[in-house]
Parts: sequence; C-alpha cells; structure tokens
Amino acid sequence: TDGGETYIDTLATNLTDQPDWTEMQIELTNYVGAQDVVIAFKGTSNYGASGAFIYLDDVSLKGFTRTKDIVHYTEGENDHYHLIASPIQSISPHHVPGLLDNKFDLYYFDPTQPLEWINYWSSDFDLIPGKGYLYANSRDVTLTFTGKPYDGDGKIVLVRSNEHKFPGVNFVGNPFPDTAYVDRNFYVMNANGTDFEPANRNYVKAMEGIIVIATEDGEELTFHREAPAKSA
Repeated sequence: TDGGETYIDTLATNLTDQPDWTEMQIELTNYVGAQDVVIAFKGTSNYGASGAFIYLDDVSLKGFTRTKDIVHYTEGENDHYHLIASPIQSISPHHVPGLLDNKFDLYYFDPTQPLEWINYWSSDFDLIPGKGYLYANSRDVTLTFTGKPYDGDGKIVLVRSNEHKFPGVNFVGNPFPDTAYVDRNFYVMNANGTDFEPANRNYVKAMEGIIVIATEDGEELTFHREAPAKSA
C-alpha cells in the first residue's frame, strides 16, 4: 500500500517503495472452485511525469458466487425438500436471487422451542453460516449466493433439549464454500426430498445442510477443511 489505511481483509502486503514492476502472489486457496471471484483495487498514477509511479491500494476480495440447483415441489406440493446452507457471511434471503420467488417454503429448526419449525413466512430471518435450512420451491430454481465467504473456524454449538418433540436434533450446515468434513454420524435429505436418511460418509458438500444428534447440551461440532487421515 502507499502507507494509508490498513484494511481488515488484506490480501497483499509489502507493496510499499517498490523500485520497479513487482509481481505479487495472493493466496486464494479458500476460494478455489468459486464460479466468480472479484478482487478490487484502487490505482493511482502520475504517468508521464519524471519519476512516475503507480500505487495500487485498497486491494480486497469483494465477492464470489456459489450456485445450487433446486428441484421443484412434486405433484401434491408437499414434498421434495432440500437441506441447504449458506457458504458466505450472513445474508438476507432477499439477496439470494430466486430464493423467495414463486411459491416457496423456507424453515429453520430451533430445538429449544415447542414448535421447532420456524417458517420464514411468519418470522423472517437471515441465513447464517453453520445453520441448515429446509427449503422447497414450486419451480426449479438455481440459487446463487454472492458475497464474502465464511472464514471462521467451523465450530457449531449443538443443543439438546429433552423437553420437546425431537431431543438432540440439530439442523446445521457446511459454512465453507467448498467440501468440509465431520468426524461423527449425520443425516441428509434423501434423493426424493421426502425424508431423512443416514449419510454414510464423512464429507458435507458446499451449501449442504445436515442433521446431527446431540448427546448433551453445548456439545461442539466442527467442520474441517481437510479430510482426516485414515486409520487402520
């Protein structure tokens, strides 16, 4: 930078007082596989003057996109649901094109409430990384999540309440923009979107929601970026 303000989302450093053209490498491992990555910067130059310079400043990651295809309700309009999760920082459903179009259902699950299913129609909410949401639409839609990717540690606190209908059930979601791994059993939506089934795998796809069963309140679930080493 030119010595000005330091930005929270710094991607490149050591650009000050470069005597000549300098090539910088910026680590974008977290964003590999994104359909679109936007890196923005401000350029300042006095080209043509003696001792001309070019400053590149405000280098930042402005956004990237992930898309997920949703199959519409089948006949009867009461099945073919999807478990979805946001791969970016908290976002309003209104900022995900197509999510609230047509006839739709969007729920999150709160195991601490007697009526666990919270419908967006009755109480709007943001999509928060780490949470899983139940979703269906009356038409096929491609959901496009655009924004800054989640960059936390992947830790989710689970809840177990024996007072309500589904003790220990938690709807969570992969918060990362690529495949993540968990070290415990979990459940996913079946291919028909009508029921839940054991996953029989240790990975969770990008934008995928899952169900885990907590054995005690306050238990932690961690989504890992790296696949665990295989044991004998």
